[in-house]
Amino acid sequence: MENSKTHQVHHRAPKATRRQAALRKRNLMMMLTVGLLCSVVVMWTWLSSRSRSRSSPSSKWYDSIPGIDLQQLAPLVRAEALQRMNHESCRCSCKLSLAQCRHTDPTCKISLPLCSEILAELQKPHSAD
Repeated sequence: MENSKTHQVHHRAPKATRRQAALRKRNLMMMLTVGLLCSVVVMWTWLSSRSRSRSSPSSKWYDSIPGIDLQQLAPLVRAEALQRMNHESCRCSCKLSLAQCRHTDPTCKISLPLCSEILAELQKPHSAD
C-alpha cells in the first residue's frame, strides 16, 4: 500500500510540473507576441513620422504661388512670404508644403486661404510697442 501511494505521488508531480511548464510556455509566448506587436507599432510610428518630416519642408523651391499675387509685395516681405509658403505644411491630406500643394493642386481649398493668411499677416502694419 505504501508503495502505491508513492507511485501516485510520482504521477501527480509530473502532471503538475507539466501543467506549470505549459503555463510558463504560454505566458512566454504571449509576452513575446505583445513585445513583437509593440515593436511593430513603434517602428511604424517612427517610419511614418520620418516620411512626414521629409515631405513637410519641400525640397523643391517655388518662386511663385498659383492664386497668390506676390509681385505687389516689397522684396523683403515677398522673400518672407515665399520662405513660409515653401516650408509650412498644408493642412489637407497631401503632406506637402503650401507652395508645393498650390502647384500640385491649385484647386485645394485649404492651401489658398492659408497662403492668404500668411500674406495678410506679413502686410499688417506693425505697432511700435
